Amino acid sequence: MLKVGGKYMKKFLIVIIIVIAVALVGVGGYFGYLQLVKNSALQSIDERFTNIKEGNISELEKYTSIDESTSSSDKEEEEWLMKLMLKNLNYEVVSAKPKFNECEVELKVTNKNVGSAFEKMFSKLLTLSFSTDLEDMSESQLNDKLNEEFEKIYDSDDVKTETNNITVTLKREDGTWNLSGDKDEITNALLPGYSDISSELNNISE
Repeated sequence: MLKVGGKYMKKFLIVIIIVIAVALVGVGGYFGYLQLVKNSALQSIDERFTNIKEGNISELEKYTSIDESTSSSDKEEEEWLMKLMLKNLNYEVVSAKPKFNECEVELKVTNKNVGSAFEKMFSKLLTLSFSTDLEDMSESQLNDKLNEEFEKIYDSDDVKTETNNITVTLKREDGTWNLSGDKDEITNALLPGYSDISSELNNISE
């Protein structure tokens, strides 16, 4: 009887070991899947930041409160301005919480204060308005001069860098990651102070 009992005990232990091994493989597979979701979502975010930093306005408009009604009618100049204001844009991943086909990501975003640059430019415009050097300039020359002055101001140490934390959610649908979040918060993180300046200009034009 002892031999029989020992035989069944051995089989029982083998079954237990197999069950535990299968469970561990399942758990490992699940966490492995979550890691794949996380990596894919973060890659998608990196691609979006690359496109935005290159001045892709249509990409920028998808996730922010910026639209064509607040943009310049001159597309080439608009792209130049966006590239300038976004060239110092950087981000870090603070945390990422992956789920099934979904990932919530907290980002630390840094960029120069665009609003501050525009305020300093407005002051510069007042000074330039009294300059006789501008009188003989063509519209194109004047535009180039103003762009040059704005770039100097933006690149100066007087315009400080700001850091903002934002949380975005990515959901994978039909193989594509769709990003959502608070558009005003994203706008302020990507272009600090831009919304305030834009609102002031809109109020003046009304």
